[in-house]
Amino acid sequence: MKKLIIPSLMVLGLVACSGGNTDTSVSDNSVVESVEASKPVLGKFGIAMESMDTSVNPGDNFFKFMNGSWLENTEIPADRSSFGGFAILRDLSEERVKGIIEAVAAKEGELTSDEQKIRDFYNAFMDTESIEAAGLNSIQDDIATIRSVSTREDVL
Repeated sequence: MKKLIIPSLMVLGLVACSGGNTDTSVSDNSVVESVEASKPVLGKFGIAMESMDTSVNPGDNFFKFMNGSWLENTEIPADRSSFGGFAILRDLSEERVKGIIEAVAAKEGELTSDEQKIRDFYNAFMDTESIEAAGLNSIQDDIATIRSVSTREDVL
């Protein structure tokens, strides 16, 4: 039963996420385009037809029927333990968010309150020289509190 549920859930997830707006308002969409190129092309009913292995009888092995071509032709990237539709969607989302943040950080002129917060937070994160110069000074009180713990009651 699990073998039937998992591919169905993957198909439903891809169908639900395939029709959204892809505009990130970022001028360089090369990363987004490369991630989108790796997404399966969905058929009329939202099924990734090129992922199927139609030489397999669906009554004998529905999982292989639905995913045989994907399993045969898709290599798991070396830096991952697994790879599939949800990983592709996660990568696409991360690249889009990164593009939005970098576009706001590079924006000239007047910023909205939210844009200013994003820019300040991003620039503080990217200022590694100041971070390295400050070292652990900002968390010395927390470190002292942790070191003073000697009993279970202290932890609580």
